[in-house]
Amino acid sequence: MAKKITRARSTSPSPSMKKKKKQRLAAAGIVGAVAVCLIGVLIFFAIQPTPTDELTTTITLISGADGEDVSWVNTEIYNITAAATIDEWADIQTSTNWELATEGPANELSIDVADYPYGFWIRINDDTGYFADEWFYQAPSEEQLGITVWVLHRPSDVIFANLDAATYESSTPGANTTGTYRMVTRFPGDSALQLHVGNDFTATIADYNLDQAYYRNQANWRMLRPSYDLTDNTYAFPSTDTSTPINSMFTETFAFAFTANATIVEEDADPAQINVTVSAAYALYWRVAIDDDTIYIYCVSTLMSDFTLEYTMSLGEEIEISTIEAGLVSVPALVIDSFTAF
Repeated sequence: MAKKITRARSTSPSPSMKKKKKQRLAAAGIVGAVAVCLIGVLIFFAIQPTPTDELTTTITLISGADGEDVSWVNTEIYNITAAATIDEWADIQTSTNWELATEGPANELSIDVADYPYGFWIRINDDTGYFADEWFYQAPSEEQLGITVWVLHRPSDVIFANLDAATYESSTPGANTTGTYRMVTRFPGDSALQLHVGNDFTATIADYNLDQAYYRNQANWRMLRPSYDLTDNTYAFPSTDTSTPINSMFTETFAFAFTANATIVEEDADPAQINVTVSAAYALYWRVAIDDDTIYIYCVSTLMSDFTLEYTMSLGEEIEISTIEAGLVSVPALVIDSFTAF
């Protein structure tokens, strides 16, 4: 039977208004995301309310790349709405079933679990702009909890070179060729953008002055990983695939975008055909999707600076790769929605 919970108020999150490009992902597309995303708590045990005993929990936010406690970041807590019916996982992932219950710095929030019988959504809404806007679901619990959320500070850029895997010379896949390529990368090593210094961070300006190179190197402070936005989500169920040890819930992730000079055809022997295979050593954490004239090789795991990727690409006689970019691909449903280059 459907279960209804009555709550007092207030504003529900607004749906994203991104323009949709209706191209289907490759079949394996949404199989992975990442345990570090903490969406592992999304596994849906039969949806049952918690008892009414008073149990409180606190939330600690940890910067994923460097491990610093950043619980001063603004955090929103969403509870079920009065009108919501919760009897399956799709209801948990319906943004209009949830409303803002409380917000503030995470270290100032104390949550009475009994007020959230169907669990709650945590949204990282960092008004300083350092940490990504992400959503995490906390399932209902009968025990007193101390929730830790690892938050994401993305690099301002990913600097890369696409090399021939045999010669290590810079190379771009050309018409009527087959080659194996290795992508080598790094984050900006001398950046004054959003330093983890001063304000509420542990490091002081004096610390920075003693070792500016360390604090300006984004490899020490930033990371990439798939992230989840409840208001962008339009599919209902987490993956049941057991071929990878990671969960499938994400709506945006890092990708390399390979743009061709013509629409890509996936039929064998077509002059505009392109085949792409991620090398076995990398295949667990990378996926391939084709959208019109662009191939996306996107990551379903955590990436730190200086990561590599190896893949093989075969091209027909009338098609070639014209540009390669690094950026974020939006995949709110089983389609490529948009790509934003760094």
